[in-house]
Amino acid sequence: MKLKEAIRIDEKFQHSINLKLDQMRKEPIENYIPTQASMKILCEYLGELTGKKKEASTMLIGPYGKGKSHLLLVLMYLLNPFDEKLSAHLVEHFRQAEEKTGKKIQEYMERGKKYLPVVVSFGSESLEQSYRRGLLGALKRFGLEDCIPDSYYTEAVHTIQTWEKEYPETYEKFLAKIGKSKARSFVKELQEEKESTMRRFQEIYPSLTAGSRFMPMIQTDIATLYEEILARICRKPYHYAGMVVIFDEFSKFMESETKESASKDMNLVQQMCELANQSSDAARMIQIFVAHKSIKEYSGYLSQEVINTFTGVEGRLSERYFVTTQKDNYELIKNMIRKESFEKIPLDWKEIASANYGAAGFDRDFTKEEFEEIIVKGCYPMRPLTTFLLLKVSERVGQNERSLVTFLAGNEKGTLSDYVNSERDAKQCMTPGRVFDYFSPLLKRDLWNRRSHLEWSKAMMVLEKDLTEEEAEIVKTICLMRIVGLSEKMEATAQTLALATGRKLNEVKERLQTLEKKEAVLFRDKLNSYVLRQKIDVDLEEKLAQCEQEITNFSLTKELDHVMGHRYELPKKYNHVHGMTRFFDTIFMETERFLELKSTDGLYEEAQGGSFADGKILLLIDPYVKYKKSVKQHLNELRDDKLVVIYPEKPFEAEGLLRRIRGIRMILQQEDYLNHDDVLVEELLMMEEDCLYKLNWMFETHFVPGRANCRVFTNNKNKSLTFNQLLSEICEQCYGKVPRINHELINRRFVSAQIKKARKEVVRCILERGDLHEMAEGNSAEATICRATLFHTGIMTGDCKPGVNHMLSVIYNTMFEAAGKRVPMTSLYEKLRGTEIGLREGVVPIYLAHCIIGWGISAVFYEGKKEIPFQAETVELVNEYPEKYDLYIERGSFKKEDYLKKLEKVFPLPKEYQNPGQPSTRLEKIVNGLQFWFTHLPASSRMATYPEEINEKLCKLLAHNDENPRELIFEKLPFLIPQKKTNINYVLFCKKLIQAKQEIDSFYENLMGELRQVTMTCLEVTDETIKPALKEWARKKRTQTKTSVLSASAASLLEYMLSLSEESEEEVIAGLAKQITGRYPEDFRQDTVQEYKKALQNICKELENAAGQTVPEEACHLIYTDPQGIQMDKYLKAVETDSVMVFAKAAVEEAISEFGDSLEKEQKAKNPGKRFCWIYCSRNWSDHLIYLDNAATTFPKPKEVTDVYTQWGCEMPVNAGRGSYRLAAQAEQQIRETRGKLAKYVHALSDEDVYFTASATMAANVILQGFPWKKGDIVFVSPYEHNAVMRTLHAMEEQKGIQIKVLPVQSDGQIDLEKTGNQFKAESPRLVCVTQVSNVTGYLLPYADVFHLAKQAGAMTFLDSAQGLGICPVHVIEEEIDFLIFAGHKNLYGMFGTGGFVNVSRFPLQPLYYGGTGSDSRNLSLPEKGSSRFEVGSPDTASIAALGKAIELTQPRAEEDLLHERKLLVKLRDGLSNIEGVRILEAQPLENSVGILSFVCDRYRSEELGMILDEDFDIAVRTGYHCAPLVHDLIGSVEYGGTVRVSMGRFTTETEVQALVEAVKELMEE
Repeated sequence: MKLKEAIRIDEKFQHSINLKLDQMRKEPIENYIPTQASMKILCEYLGELTGKKKEASTMLIGPYGKGKSHLLLVLMYLLNPFDEKLSAHLVEHFRQAEEKTGKKIQEYMERGKKYLPVVVSFGSESLEQSYRRGLLGALKRFGLEDCIPDSYYTEAVHTIQTWEKEYPETYEKFLAKIGKSKARSFVKELQEEKESTMRRFQEIYPSLTAGSRFMPMIQTDIATLYEEILARICRKPYHYAGMVVIFDEFSKFMESETKESASKDMNLVQQMCELANQSSDAARMIQIFVAHKSIKEYSGYLSQEVINTFTGVEGRLSERYFVTTQKDNYELIKNMIRKESFEKIPLDWKEIASANYGAAGFDRDFTKEEFEEIIVKGCYPMRPLTTFLLLKVSERVGQNERSLVTFLAGNEKGTLSDYVNSERDAKQCMTPGRVFDYFSPLLKRDLWNRRSHLEWSKAMMVLEKDLTEEEAEIVKTICLMRIVGLSEKMEATAQTLALATGRKLNEVKERLQTLEKKEAVLFRDKLNSYVLRQKIDVDLEEKLAQCEQEITNFSLTKELDHVMGHRYELPKKYNHVHGMTRFFDTIFMETERFLELKSTDGLYEEAQGGSFADGKILLLIDPYVKYKKSVKQHLNELRDDKLVVIYPEKPFEAEGLLRRIRGIRMILQQEDYLNHDDVLVEELLMMEEDCLYKLNWMFETHFVPGRANCRVFTNNKNKSLTFNQLLSEICEQCYGKVPRINHELINRRFVSAQIKKARKEVVRCILERGDLHEMAEGNSAEATICRATLFHTGIMTGDCKPGVNHMLSVIYNTMFEAAGKRVPMTSLYEKLRGTEIGLREGVVPIYLAHCIIGWGISAVFYEGKKEIPFQAETVELVNEYPEKYDLYIERGSFKKEDYLKKLEKVFPLPKEYQNPGQPSTRLEKIVNGLQFWFTHLPASSRMATYPEEINEKLCKLLAHNDENPRELIFEKLPFLIPQKKTNINYVLFCKKLIQAKQEIDSFYENLMGELRQVTMTCLEVTDETIKPALKEWARKKRTQTKTSVLSASAASLLEYMLSLSEESEEEVIAGLAKQITGRYPEDFRQDTVQEYKKALQNICKELENAAGQTVPEEACHLIYTDPQGIQMDKYLKAVETDSVMVFAKAAVEEAISEFGDSLEKEQKAKNPGKRFCWIYCSRNWSDHLIYLDNAATTFPKPKEVTDVYTQWGCEMPVNAGRGSYRLAAQAEQQIRETRGKLAKYVHALSDEDVYFTASATMAANVILQGFPWKKGDIVFVSPYEHNAVMRTLHAMEEQKGIQIKVLPVQSDGQIDLEKTGNQFKAESPRLVCVTQVSNVTGYLLPYADVFHLAKQAGAMTFLDSAQGLGICPVHVIEEEIDFLIFAGHKNLYGMFGTGGFVNVSRFPLQPLYYGGTGSDSRNLSLPEKGSSRFEVGSPDTASIAALGKAIELTQPRAEEDLLHERKLLVKLRDGLSNIEGVRILEAQPLENSVGILSFVCDRYRSEELGMILDEDFDIAVRTGYHCAPLVHDLIGSVEYGGTVRVSMGRFTTETEVQALVEAVKELMEE
């Protein structure tokens, strides 16, 4: 019986679905077979159109040939049905498959709402054109031609038709250009929107129109076009409910993307997704992107540029998987193969089923009966394993042109139809070789899947050998099994090959032996499978022998540790009982070295080359097995109960294998030898894998108790335990008192940043006495940590679980020890981490805070001599660096508590001066209250001499206070009065202190009273109201001395008195003091009152003597009208002419002469007598200049900032901290406030960590030159660093011998984090420097990720935030930053002259500059702590005050500024990318960028282009290398003389960006 007589292929499956071509055909819709998977997806999409909008843009993912397109074809029909009978048939079809789904579809169709289905098919044209063509095709298909908008193409056709009708001469020229015979086809191609024809028309157009370009005013933006059409079709008379856009073959689009087009294309996709997301219920739009695999699966072979640009779209797309079950797939095949005379087929179905049922997991998915019916019979004439391999291979590599369906139903050669229609006997079943042949063209092209392609390549090389047909069949089958087996664990054994090919087992074995002799296949022990051999043209064994001979300094134990890595054993029972993870680390060690050990401490301590572990397992290497007794004895001598020794009974002879592995790895590093030969590399990797398999087998037979013949030595005497039980027993003995804390994320040594943040909130809640019961509610990280550590342990309920009280007692005992003296925190941590408890560091801060809170304000930490604020951040730091901190407990008493309460009451700190972002301890708040009171006293009060000694002592103490709060309050203040340290009388002191405060507070009031009395006495005025009396007295004296020439002091005093109007009496007296002494009363010294009295008496005497005097001859009589219109009559004394007057006179005369004839002679004569002032005039260039150099400095500055700068620079130009007067104190307070704002902004622990310098460059020098370098120290930098860092490090390289290394980057310029981590591990850097934002490209670097890797390698971290702070958030604690430098004049929008750094870790640096600090001036050494150590010289108070205002304005709007810049950046990128000859340099994804862009032009060097933009267009951009020396080799800008850098800011507008684009475009088209 012939095969074609027994079966046939159902013809309705012979054509694959084409969404665009089959959309209006009935047949494919009628033939649709619903499956569970397809009905589920269909209902989801219909639900989104009818219900509340959920996911407007989705990616439908499923392999080729499984029915995605057919499903979408049905969906499109349901959206816009065109045949009632077909609709009824479809509903019934679905109801038969599942009643519920059929009912849903019927209900949807009865709603009567229709949607416009648009199919976008990407081809050789641009993505924009594909979207446009898809929309226009849909409008035409559904009779909506009147909605079709004008386009370039329709306008071009209209232009040609106009030429033909109205401008025949132009039309003739046009025909001459294209050829008369081609006119009709040319117009037709334009109507079909052929891009090449449009380009030809645009080239011709200028020559026919006097040079003008073809630029019709029509809508070309695709997203806007779709938006307009959507709105139009949803209105009358069309009444559509919306639009469904289906992007077919999105996978192929992604595969064809290039890095040049990726940014533009993905921006369009992103715009379309946003349009769908923002669509309303009245005009709904959804998008479906059809792909055969997730975009994440492309990451290995798409270019990084494409992957990066897709990340901006990825968040707007939700993935929806079209997953069919195995049963669905086999049922589909069964339905496609029609059996005509099945009972006549001469095959034993039960025998075939029995033999194959256990293969390929069939017994997992089918019963025996189902297997026989569906697969054995249903998929005949294919053998069961052939069917299995067909399904898996088609899923892996299938394409639209070759898929499961095309293989089964297609008519071309190699398909199942072709096989059936041949003259084969019905007993001949199809073997896998035919599947291999059919999909071979796809396997050849499948470069994306390297492993599949490599297996195919090996098969093709083997098939070139002289093989029989049977041998070739086996080779092809092995290839398919290897491809499928990578994920399905299918082993190409002799038995499975026999089942697949239908041959007897012995026959297959013989063929395999022959193939092995022909070096075509080999059997891999590790894989238990045959694999294909690779054709290699070199003698690998000879090369290996050569490499093994080159190996020197070979150490067996080190090589074992390196090859096998660290192996950990977990004591399972102990970990389960105690709810934590303890582990034993395994170490290979020579027996002789073990016997020489004096102590095991070095095995655990990292400083001695060890590593942390709860216990150690030593695997002893003894080539002669002769030290068994010595090992046991020495273990007892070491007295380490945590140590386990495994001693094999036979030698561990692994040196040969290890040398071979080392040799293989040496070859793999030799790129010249490998010469990019993938086959050679694969062979080496296979050899290495086999060696490792054998090595692991040897390890298990020598060192694994229970499997190996070995001895286990410990100090534990229990011999009846299994090995893992023994480890648990050891942990119980050593760590039995640890409390059970059932939270694996917190109960560990190192916790993640997220858990650390949650833990800090729990600690904060404890310290601030918050509601822990409320915090423990819910499922947040804080809640689960709180419950596990405080509630489940019984601490909060008073029913402490085992081990909890012991742990708490250890902490309390340490605190008792610290009462009255400093105790290192390392002693506490050693007790908690050591034997008995073995507590993990992750939970220590919580219990430390719990214990300390009971001591209230009396517990403090010290770092060196500095007291550290007691807050959650402090506890975190102590936990991370316990060696840096000491604990001190103030011996408490009720008297001290009353004392503190009294201080709080007497010296309250106003709320507006409390910084909630910088939480303070109670002692700090008291000291701040004292300082607030003192700094707001008049200087005269602070500098006065008082009868009581305590007053002056108090003022001096507070004036020069740099004490720690605890020391000031308890060790300094109480001893302002005489008393014994052993018996402090706080009550008496408080009484004296209050009296002193009252006397100091009243001093100024008394001073003003004394000045009033002196004034009244000298002027002989008796009126109780001083102001009228003074005015009357002055009026009389003015009349009496009208013709007299008075001294300046007397004249100004009279003028002041006569000008009095609304002033209070206090202001009048203060003004008099200023007039007479030059000082206000608040700045009076001890003898200034007498000075005032004497000067006033002298003036009175002068006025008395001048009364009635005649006018001296040499006097000058001056009559003029003042600005208020009052006529003034004065006599001035003549003085001798000096040089200043000569220059002044010349300047006045020169100014007058410039007026020429515009002034009358009389005016010229009069004007010299008037007062002149110089007015600074500048060209107001900002009115028309387009400023795009904000990366250099932001411009303009906010008015609020410049106002503060002017106020402090012109009105209050005092030297902060260098005087005892009030203004100096206010300046110091202003600097302190700015310091606090900066600390709060970056989340520093204290404002004392912030230091000001004149610039970020100076800050970098202070840190990098002050760092304690050692010769050979390694510093890693990013390639984006500024010369502020690079030149300073280069100087250190020359002076200190440090090594500078550059972080590795990917092809797209982004930091390669994986390689970075590997380099850090290999090279152990001392410092890692990263800029937050590249000032050249705007790249926002992943500094937090880099710093996390740096911390794991033990390095310190340095962030250059000059270009980032103010627009990008920074959290110095969570992001593990040790040093941060900043610039005030950039994105913080401050003035020039402000920069600085934050020493987060408080690392001791050496000062770079020396000089005056305004304090401790007799000491020739700089202070050891505080800002004065690094802030020498006079501070720029005006700039720092302006920075404070700038931070206040910038912080709340930083995110808004960043979004604004990114919006402008997108516009700039889009504009420049469309200009031929312009190349944007390293444009990163938007989320990794700020508003900076660099580009170059083919026609201009960068400097030349910048000058032209300035001179011809008034556009300011920056050109050159931008002080960033490394990045230009990376981005390829050196040949252009650097880049043209455009940097946007808060005040940059879209119009300005567009102006730049137009200017560049104009220059490039000249």
